[in-house]
Amino acid sequence: MLDFDITSDNWINVLNDADKLDKLAAILHNAPFGKELVKLVDEVDLLARTCIATGEQLDATVRILVAKGEPYRGFVNDLVSHPELPLSTAMYLLDQDVAVGELAHRRGPQELLEVIAERFEISEAITTLVLRYYNQSTYTTEEFVAFVKAHANNYMMKWNIEHATKAIPEEKRMAAIMALRELGYH
Repeated sequence: MLDFDITSDNWINVLNDADKLDKLAAILHNAPFGKELVKLVDEVDLLARTCIATGEQLDATVRILVAKGEPYRGFVNDLVSHPELPLSTAMYLLDQDVAVGELAHRRGPQELLEVIAERFEISEAITTLVLRYYNQSTYTTEEFVAFVKAHANNYMMKWNIEHATKAIPEEKRMAAIMALRELGYH
C-alpha cells in the first residue's frame, strides 16, 4: 500500500513530510475496506501513541495537521493519546474544538479533564475526575459532593458512584448518593 516505511522512529517525520502525509491520507481515505486497510489503520493508531517524539515536535505537528483541515483530523485524534503531548497542545485543541472526545478519554492531567468537564460536559472526563481525582484524600467529602452535584445530570458518573464501591471511599460515596437523592436522582 505504501512505498515508504512507517516506524515509531520516523512517524513524526512522515507526518511532517507533505508528500508522504498526503499519500498516506489518500490511501486511508480511498482504499477499499479490507484486511490491509484495517492493518494500516491499526498501525497508524499504534504509531501515534508510541512514536519517538518530543512535546515540541508533537505540538508543531498537531498545529500543522489542524491547519491542514478535516482530512488530517484522524492523525490529530490519534496523536492526542501520546504520553508526551503537552498540556498546552491539548488546550489548543480544545480551543479549536478538535479531538475533544479523544482528549476526554485521557487519564489526565486533571486540569485538562476539568476544562473538558466544564466546557463540554463529556461523561468520560467527568467520570475520570470522580474516580481518579476527587475521590482522593486531597479532596474533602464536601468538595467531592460539590463536584458530583455540579454534574448531577451525568448518567455515567452517577452509575459509577453507585457501583464503584472500591474506587471511592465509602464516606464520600454515600454522601454523594445522598446528595443526588436530595436533588431528585435515584
